[in-house]
Amino acid sequence: LKENLGDINSQVDRLTDLTNDLVYLSRMEEGDSLVMTEVPLSDIVSETAASFGPLAEEQGKTIEAEIEPMISVQGSTKELEKLLSIVLENAVKYSSDPKIGVSLKKEGKNAVLEVRNQTDGELTNEMLSHVFERFYRTDSSRNSATGGHGIGLSMASAIVKAHGGKISAHTSTGHDFIVTATLPL
Repeated sequence: LKENLGDINSQVDRLTDLTNDLVYLSRMEEGDSLVMTEVPLSDIVSETAASFGPLAEEQGKTIEAEIEPMISVQGSTKELEKLLSIVLENAVKYSSDPKIGVSLKKEGKNAVLEVRNQTDGELTNEMLSHVFERFYRTDSSRNSATGGHGIGLSMASAIVKAHGGKISAHTSTGHDFIVTATLPL
């Protein structure tokens, strides 16, 4: 009985998390107004990447960050931290290589954030064109056994769009997963 209650509690927690994420996603997609101020994106990326270091190390991985200093954008610190957390958690969870790359640089009038990791499975750019859809998974190994609900990248996309930016995913080798978010300076 105790074991069953533990299973029930973990399922309730999982459904609560899913419900909260779906409510968050709906609010972001409806354009709930974010309080936008000038925020130090370089610092947010550095601090969030550093905070994922211990999680990556637990799995025998490292996060290698190349962050151009002094990049600021108009945005919400909380939402930009959430964006970084989503893409970094995804990279740590699914990377088949010990090195996960994070970069931030200025390109013209934009800040370009990129998170890269290697994958075991073969990826195509066609598959990756769907990763920002709710509940989409590129392969059967990305299932509930690995945790998550399949809406993290949808939330990341909504956050980037709320900041007037664009987000995409692509592969250059078929075994790398590259998420690029472009935010206006």
